[in-house]
Amino acid sequence: MPDLGRREPITHVHRHRRALKQACGVPASCTGRYKSDRHVIADATIALSCAIGNGDAHLKNSAVLYENPKAPVRLAPSYDLVCTTLYQARDVLALTLAHSKSFPDRKRLTTFAHTACNLTAARTIDLLDRVVAGIKRAIKDVRRYAKQHADFVPAAARLIAAFESGAARIEG
Repeated sequence: MPDLGRREPITHVHRHRRALKQACGVPASCTGRYKSDRHVIADATIALSCAIGNGDAHLKNSAVLYENPKAPVRLAPSYDLVCTTLYQARDVLALTLAHSKSFPDRKRLTTFAHTACNLTAARTIDLLDRVVAGIKRAIKDVRRYAKQHADFVPAAARLIAAFESGAARIEG
Protein backbone atom coordinates (compact mmCIF):
# COMPACT_ATOMS: atom_id res chain seq x y z
CA MET A 1 0.00 0.00 0.00
CA PRO A 2 1.47 3.40 -0.91
CA ASP A 3 2.34 5.83 1.87
CA LEU A 4 -0.50 8.32 1.91
CA GLY A 5 1.32 10.95 3.93
CA ARG A 6 -1.77 11.90 5.97
CA ARG A 7 -1.70 12.56 9.70
CA GLU A 8 -5.28 13.53 10.50
CA PRO A 9 -7.85 10.79 11.16
CA ILE A 10 -9.56 9.54 8.01
CA THR A 11 -12.00 6.75 7.31
CA HIS A 12 -10.91 3.37 5.97
CA VAL A 13 -12.81 4.04 2.73
CA HIS A 14 -11.07 7.40 2.30
CA ARG A 15 -7.63 5.85 2.86
CA HIS A 16 -8.38 3.06 0.38
CA ARG A 17 -9.71 5.45 -2.26
CA ARG A 18 -6.62 7.64 -2.00
CA ALA A 19 -4.37 4.60 -2.37
CA LEU A 20 -6.23 3.52 -5.51
CA LYS A 21 -5.93 7.00 -7.00
CA GLN A 22 -2.21 7.06 -6.24
CA ALA A 23 -1.67 3.59 -7.71
CA CYS A 24 -3.43 4.69 -10.91
CA GLY A 25 -1.38 7.85 -11.22
CA VAL A 26 -4.20 10.26 -10.42
CA PRO A 27 -2.91 13.15 -8.31
CA ALA A 28 -4.33 13.10 -4.77
CA SER A 29 -5.13 16.79 -5.13
CA CYS A 30 -7.31 16.33 -8.22
CA THR A 31 -10.91 17.50 -8.09
CA GLY A 32 -14.03 16.28 -9.82
CA ARG A 33 -13.03 18.54 -12.71
CA TYR A 34 -9.77 16.63 -13.31
CA LYS A 35 -9.33 15.78 -16.99
CA SER A 36 -9.23 12.02 -16.31
CA ASP A 37 -12.22 10.15 -14.95
CA ARG A 38 -10.29 7.08 -13.74
CA HIS A 39 -10.74 8.00 -10.09
CA VAL A 40 -14.53 8.28 -10.45
CA ILE A 41 -14.69 4.47 -10.85
CA ALA A 42 -13.67 4.06 -7.21
CA ASP A 43 -16.27 6.62 -6.12
CA ALA A 44 -19.03 4.88 -8.11
CA THR A 45 -18.07 1.50 -6.67
CA ILE A 46 -18.32 2.88 -3.13
CA ALA A 47 -21.74 4.40 -3.88
CA LEU A 48 -22.99 1.21 -5.54
CA SER A 49 -21.83 -0.97 -2.65
CA CYS A 50 -23.69 1.30 -0.22
CA ALA A 51 -26.83 1.33 -2.36
CA ILE A 52 -27.09 -2.45 -2.83
CA GLY A 53 -26.44 -3.22 0.83
CA ASN A 54 -22.98 -4.69 0.33
CA GLY A 55 -21.72 -5.10 3.88
CA ASP A 56 -18.77 -7.12 2.58
CA ALA A 57 -17.04 -4.26 0.73
CA HIS A 58 -13.52 -4.29 2.10
CA LEU A 59 -10.05 -3.29 0.97
CA LYS A 60 -9.38 -6.55 -0.88
CA ASN A 61 -12.36 -5.95 -3.19
CA SER A 62 -10.40 -3.54 -5.35
CA ALA A 63 -7.43 -4.23 -7.54
CA VAL A 64 -5.25 -2.65 -10.17
CA LEU A 65 -4.19 -4.07 -13.53
CA TYR A 66 -0.99 -3.60 -15.49
CA GLU A 67 0.66 -5.43 -18.39
CA ASN A 68 4.18 -5.28 -16.96
CA PRO A 69 5.96 -3.38 -14.16
CA LYS A 70 6.58 -0.34 -16.39
CA ALA A 71 3.10 -0.24 -17.98
CA PRO A 72 0.44 2.21 -16.83
CA VAL A 73 -1.63 1.02 -13.90
CA ARG A 74 -5.43 1.08 -14.11
CA LEU A 75 -8.28 0.06 -11.87
CA ALA A 76 -9.64 -3.44 -12.39
CA PRO A 77 -13.35 -3.74 -13.05
CA SER A 78 -15.46 -3.89 -9.90
CA TYR A 79 -16.01 -7.36 -8.51
CA ASP A 80 -17.41 -9.18 -5.47
CA LEU A 81 -20.39 -6.84 -5.22
CA VAL A 82 -23.01 -8.71 -3.21
CA CYS A 83 -26.18 -7.73 -1.35
CA THR A 84 -25.28 -9.07 2.10
CA THR A 85 -28.44 -7.65 3.63
CA LEU A 86 -30.32 -10.54 1.97
CA TYR A 87 -28.91 -13.00 4.47
CA GLN A 88 -27.97 -10.59 7.27
CA ALA A 89 -30.86 -8.17 7.52
CA ARG A 90 -29.07 -5.90 10.00
CA ASP A 91 -25.75 -5.95 8.20
CA VAL A 92 -23.56 -2.84 8.14
CA LEU A 93 -20.60 -1.63 6.11
CA ALA A 94 -17.37 -3.59 6.60
CA LEU A 95 -15.44 -0.30 6.73
CA THR A 96 -16.36 3.02 8.24
CA LEU A 97 -17.57 5.77 5.93
CA ALA A 98 -17.71 9.24 7.47
CA HIS A 99 -17.23 7.75 10.93
CA SER A 100 -20.16 5.33 10.65
CA LYS A 101 -20.75 1.75 9.52
CA SER A 102 -24.44 2.24 8.72
CA PHE A 103 -25.39 2.34 5.05
CA PRO A 104 -25.36 6.03 4.14
CA ASP A 105 -28.12 8.13 2.66
CA ARG A 106 -27.66 10.58 -0.21
CA LYS A 107 -26.67 13.45 2.09
CA ARG A 108 -23.90 11.44 3.80
CA LEU A 109 -22.59 10.10 0.48
CA THR A 110 -22.64 13.62 -0.98
CA THR A 111 -20.72 15.02 1.98
CA PHE A 112 -18.22 12.15 1.78
CA ALA A 113 -17.75 12.64 -1.97
CA HIS A 114 -17.03 16.33 -1.48
CA THR A 115 -14.80 16.16 1.60
CA ALA A 116 -12.95 12.88 1.06
CA CYS A 117 -13.03 12.52 -2.73
CA ASN A 118 -12.90 16.16 -3.85
CA LEU A 119 -15.87 15.73 -6.18
CA THR A 120 -17.96 18.74 -7.07
CA ALA A 121 -21.63 18.78 -6.10
CA ALA A 122 -22.66 18.42 -9.75
CA ARG A 123 -20.33 15.48 -10.30
CA THR A 124 -21.55 13.79 -7.12
CA ILE A 125 -25.22 14.21 -8.04
CA ASP A 126 -24.53 12.79 -11.51
CA LEU A 127 -22.64 9.83 -10.05
CA LEU A 128 -25.37 9.00 -7.51
CA ASP A 129 -28.12 9.42 -10.11
CA ARG A 130 -26.28 7.03 -12.43
CA VAL A 131 -25.92 4.47 -9.63
CA VAL A 132 -29.66 4.70 -8.90
CA ALA A 133 -30.46 4.34 -12.62
CA GLY A 134 -28.25 1.24 -12.77
CA ILE A 135 -30.00 -0.29 -9.77
CA LYS A 136 -33.39 0.36 -11.36
CA ARG A 137 -32.22 -1.38 -14.56
CA ALA A 138 -31.02 -4.32 -12.46
CA ILE A 139 -34.43 -4.50 -10.76
CA LYS A 140 -36.10 -4.77 -14.18
CA ASP A 141 -33.69 -7.56 -15.12
CA VAL A 142 -34.42 -9.44 -11.87
CA ARG A 143 -38.18 -9.13 -12.50
CA ARG A 144 -37.79 -10.38 -16.07
CA TYR A 145 -35.68 -13.34 -14.89
CA ALA A 146 -38.19 -14.18 -12.14
CA LYS A 147 -41.02 -14.31 -14.70
CA GLN A 148 -39.08 -16.98 -16.60
CA HIS A 149 -37.96 -18.94 -13.50
CA ALA A 150 -40.76 -19.53 -10.98
CA ASP A 151 -38.38 -21.05 -8.43
CA PHE A 152 -36.51 -17.74 -8.28
CA VAL A 153 -39.58 -15.61 -7.42
CA PRO A 154 -39.14 -15.65 -3.60
CA ALA A 155 -35.44 -14.72 -3.84
CA ALA A 156 -36.23 -12.12 -6.50
CA ALA A 157 -38.76 -10.45 -4.22
CA ARG A 158 -36.19 -10.14 -1.43
CA LEU A 159 -33.49 -8.87 -3.82
CA ILE A 160 -35.83 -6.33 -5.38
CA ALA A 161 -36.89 -5.09 -1.92
CA ALA A 162 -33.25 -4.68 -0.89
CA PHE A 163 -32.34 -2.87 -4.13
CA GLU A 164 -35.41 -0.60 -3.93
CA SER A 165 -34.55 0.30 -0.34
CA GLY A 166 -30.96 1.13 -1.28
CA ALA A 167 -31.97 3.15 -4.32
CA ALA A 168 -34.48 5.11 -2.24
CA ARG A 169 -31.80 5.81 0.35
CA ILE A 170 -29.52 7.55 -2.17
CA GLU A 171 -32.09 8.84 -4.65
CA GLY A 172 -32.50 12.59 -4.98
